[in-house]
Amino acid sequence: MEKNIISAVVMIVLLFSISSVGFPQWNDIADQVEDGKAIVEKSNLMIEKAKMIKNSDLKDKKMVEQ
Repeated sequence: MEKNIISAVVMIVLLFSISSVGFPQWNDIADQVEDGKAIVEKSNLMIEKAKMIKNSDLKDKKMVEQ
């Protein structure tokens, strides 16, 4: 679910960047795809980090309740 949302956002960003430039060379498109992949990887890492923080917060909350 999260990956679908992220890839949709990346596609939209790529479409806007391509349409604003016009018709860039294929190398530029390849660079933008690589940038998009880097953005997705960074987003995935941020999601994992958020999950870890959430899990640790839940553990802290359980310890406080006990």
